[in-house]
Amino acid sequence: MFSMMDLKSDAEKLPRISLKASRDFRHFLNSLVSNTNDLVLQRGDLGDFYEGTNTELLRDNHLNHALFMSSVFAVNGFDVLAKTLPWVYRAYASRGLTDKYFPLVIQSFMDGVEKYLEEKEARELTAVYQWMLDHHTSVLELSRSSAEPSPPVDPGYIHLKAEFLQGLLTGNTAACMEVARKVTGGEQGIENLYLNIIQPAMYEVGNLWESNEISVATEHLASAIVTRVLGSIEYSGDAGISTLGRGRVIVTTCSSEFHEIGAWMVSDV
Repeated sequence: MFSMMDLKSDAEKLPRISLKASRDFRHFLNSLVSNTNDLVLQRGDLGDFYEGTNTELLRDNHLNHALFMSSVFAVNGFDVLAKTLPWVYRAYASRGLTDKYFPLVIQSFMDGVEKYLEEKEARELTAVYQWMLDHHTSVLELSRSSAEPSPPVDPGYIHLKAEFLQGLLTGNTAACMEVARKVTGGEQGIENLYLNIIQPAMYEVGNLWESNEISVATEHLASAIVTRVLGSIEYSGDAGISTLGRGRVIVTTCSSEFHEIGAWMVSDV
């Protein structure tokens, strides 16, 4: 069976995208999304590709795809592309998208790239889209495996992690703040909060959204609460962070990437 390691290895063989091609994709991003919306949503056989009726879900997915690919092209992040594709297939299959939908959208974006970009830059980008089409069956097989498990939690923090997760899912900011206060008061407080509480809790939130057990609104609320927790932490000598002998580093996300929690946590520790 084709493994994730195989998929990443193949992806890393893709030729690098030039700065001009990346910028041109970003420049025509809205046109590419509109073109894909037209090609997909106006099909008379749309029911073969989507078993639901909420076409806004498809529009959102097309925009999210374009924003994600813009980041991939900007940094030549083909390993991230390979890792993300099975997750995308799995998440949207749980929302009524059939196996035939994904090649349709990939081909629609490829057609848009050829329509709007100059020939040289279009060839660079369509090579990536062709790679995605060529690996559709393998990605589909990988998507049918189990969701990525949450990171292991130190036994001493399991109960607090459960409290924190419950607070995230119910919108109880105060409860999450209280858990953070308890954990950061101990030895290596920040690292324990991040590795034994926030990271595994957010993995579970992501898995619940992926399986369509919670709405995107609940997922966004959970992320907002975590952001508020991160912003409220008071750093001190008791927080377990040492700055001795450290230089400076910039930790950031790509342009148009709003999932900044991981980068924020890394920058703290």
